[in-house]
Amino acid sequence: MSDSLDQLDDGKIVTLKFGTGPLGIAFRDRLVYNTQPGSQGQRQGVKIGWQIASVNDEAITSHSDLDRAMKKRLLSKERITRIGFLVPPARIYPLMKQRIEMDMKENKFRAEEENFKMALHGLIENPVRIKAIMSRQGLSPEKQQEIMA
Repeated sequence: MSDSLDQLDDGKIVTLKFGTGPLGIAFRDRLVYNTQPGSQGQRQGVKIGWQIASVNDEAITSHSDLDRAMKKRLLSKERITRIGFLVPPARIYPLMKQRIEMDMKENKFRAEEENFKMALHGLIENPVRIKAIMSRQGLSPEKQQEIMA
């Protein structure tokens, strides 16, 4: 799985080789929070909670470093990209993973809530749509008038 395995404090740096094409790794800043099923990332064994530490032996210490490295990767003619991941210590990994999964669910909920608010706002701004929905629900014209008043 790894090309090199170096100790870093209590965690480890794992360097993996990736081919051209999508990595299938979703990250926020440098932290992995998802891998796509069947992707290079999943096949290589990348896990939620790992942190990107290097790309092609260049240190990644910020989101802008990572963004720059990924753009460079896309433009490169190299067929192999080496990505170093900081693997959290085993004793804290379950807690990190749980927290990341909770954040993902919370963000999904916020997105769904925002979509609902936008849809509701669209209905309020368009009474014709509200009347059409009430008609489909079988409300009489009198009942519709009462609701719209």
